[in-house]
Amino acid sequence: ARVFIQYKKPPSRRGQSESGDEEALIMEGPVAVLRNPCHHLGDVLVLEAVDIPALRHLENVVVFPARGPRPHPNETSGGDLDGDQFLCINDPELVPKCSSFEAMDYSSPEPEIVDKVQMTDVHKFFVKYIANNNLGRWPLV
Repeated sequence: ARVFIQYKKPPSRRGQSESGDEEALIMEGPVAVLRNPCHHLGDVLVLEAVDIPALRHLENVVVFPARGPRPHPNETSGGDLDGDQFLCINDPELVPKCSSFEAMDYSSPEPEIVDKVQMTDVHKFFVKYIANNNLGRWPLV
């Protein structure tokens, strides 16, 4: 799959580039794209970054394809496009040669419907949330 990635080069210690503007860079070639937290090996996408001249007016963005069986942002830790920040790596030594792991299914279970919320429902929800909270834990492979 193809993706467009353009970002502004961080200013040097002296400030901006010689022209006075931050330099915009476009990634091209194989890239690894992931989102924090990365819970599963399938959360790392290996995509082909391409230059699309019609998108050059966009800055500091990752433009994913709009068509496909599943949105790429959702394949990366169940992400969406509500302000998520993605890590894009184009160093050949760090990009996997191929994506050999299927993305995890992050679809939500059906919500439990109750007629009237009782304190016992709140207690059960809180205990279940604490027991299943894995944010910040290192995955073991």
